[in-house]
Amino acid sequence: MIAEIPYAILIAGAALLGLYLANLFYDYNIPQYLSRKLGHLGGCVGFLLCPLLFSTFWWPLILTTGFTILLLYARAFKPKTFRGVGGSGRPQALAEIHFPATGIVLIGICWGLLGEPWLAIVPLTFMG
Repeated sequence: MIAEIPYAILIAGAALLGLYLANLFYDYNIPQYLSRKLGHLGGCVGFLLCPLLFSTFWWPLILTTGFTILLLYARAFKPKTFRGVGGSGRPQALAEIHFPATGIVLIGICWGLLGEPWLAIVPLTFMG
């Protein structure tokens, strides 16, 4: 599991790059319903790489939980931090938090309990 730390950094970088690009596009007056797709793309790339890079479900579960906590914290205390991925139309919907939170459930059940990594990842990429 220690040998997979560089892969975990790669996945975190892909997700953070997606969040950064979503903010950048939003700051350049790209509508939010389009800029947030870059955040989804970063998350999807990260999720797609997980079954290919990790031998167990622990790193993907840790990363997904970490990003969910990060987005919850940013939403509660610094709402403008990830302004490019916020929900459009219904700000109270917490749409940017539901995506990684669903990942926690799917990775924990489908990959962790059932041992089927692609069964966990395919619905997440469909969501993104």
